[in-house]
Amino acid sequence: FGGAGAAVVSVQTKSGGTDFHGGAFGFLRNQVFNANSYFNNLAKVKIGAQRYGDFGYFIGGPVWIPKHSDRHNAKTFFFFGQEMLRSLYSVQQTITNIPTVSQRAGNFVHPVCTSYNSSGACATSVNSIASFDPTAQEYLTDIIDKLPLPNSPTDPQGLITQAAGTNNEVQTLIRIDHQFNNKLSVFLRYLDDPFNLVVPNGFQSTSTVPGVATSKMTDGATSWLGHATYVIGTNHVLEGGFATRTNWVTSQAIGFLASANSPDISVKLPYVATLNLVPSLSISGSSYSVNSPYNERNPITQIFLNNTNSLGRHTLKAGINIELETGGSTPNSSVNAGTFTFAPGTLPAGGATQFDQAFANFLQGKVATFTQANSNPAGTNSTNIYEGYVQDDFR
Repeated sequence: FGGAGAAVVSVQTKSGGTDFHGGAFGFLRNQVFNANSYFNNLAKVKIGAQRYGDFGYFIGGPVWIPKHSDRHNAKTFFFFGQEMLRSLYSVQQTITNIPTVSQRAGNFVHPVCTSYNSSGACATSVNSIASFDPTAQEYLTDIIDKLPLPNSPTDPQGLITQAAGTNNEVQTLIRIDHQFNNKLSVFLRYLDDPFNLVVPNGFQSTSTVPGVATSKMTDGATSWLGHATYVIGTNHVLEGGFATRTNWVTSQAIGFLASANSPDISVKLPYVATLNLVPSLSISGSSYSVNSPYNERNPITQIFLNNTNSLGRHTLKAGINIELETGGSTPNSSVNAGTFTFAPGTLPAGGATQFDQAFANFLQGKVATFTQANSNPAGTNSTNIYEGYVQDDFR
């Protein structure tokens, strides 16, 4: 979203005419027409939702005043159209390092270490942890105990699940054309194209753990274009225009890491947290994090002028294009919320996995590292493009 541009595309939109014309269209896709996947059947997971509806309509025609003018001689025309997208999708995900019901209760198949000696070797190992760190208990209550249990037939910590999201769009196009005379014509075009999404893994897929990074996103652009064409002579045309465009990407967490959804988690932090998030977790590389809130705006203003003149076997073209952009965004991270990292350290004898030990350290509140920034600073960018060209199409 909004990362980098790779091309410039010029698109000609429809316009109205002396007669009324319109139409409608629709397209539908649904999961009832699809077969389930092999791995879903293996884990007894039902097929995920796959619904895609794309439909719309358009109409165009003349603008005239009845009884005062003839619509067949109209010089003003309109075009209006809308396209609506409604999409519900599911993506199969296979995730590991999901705590089992026994691990969430502090019980482990293999011994885990609870204390180390001065040389770093395990001094005490147990199969059951009876007393939990208060902060770990808060995370268990609000997040971890709400997660689905592992269901993979091949991985005791594995979860085969469906990550569901939505993508809704209403695109609106309005265009007004006016023909002043045989030489001068103008049009004004408005295009609004907002997307509203629910993304299960968060902005830029920060966590695949179900429900943790779920976010509401918006993505789209609104543009205005004023365009004029002047015919200087039979072989000489001048055209130019002025355009503005505002595009945006926003994201707001609505999953477990949103503080409103985890009211029991109350951690005293070095700096004041301003993002309405609880601190993120990393347990043996399993990420419980989200990028939120994110807000990116990049308004662009454009002025262009093109001159085309045919002289014998030569078609001479020259023009200028100026684009001015000033925008900015919040960082694509939540460093002000803070992150607790739990690492396995030295494993005891007896067959415990790295995740076993890291999760045991989480239950005991033995943090490997904690990081927090005192703010989430916003960034700004400015890009100005000045272009000119001269071209001869020789035949």
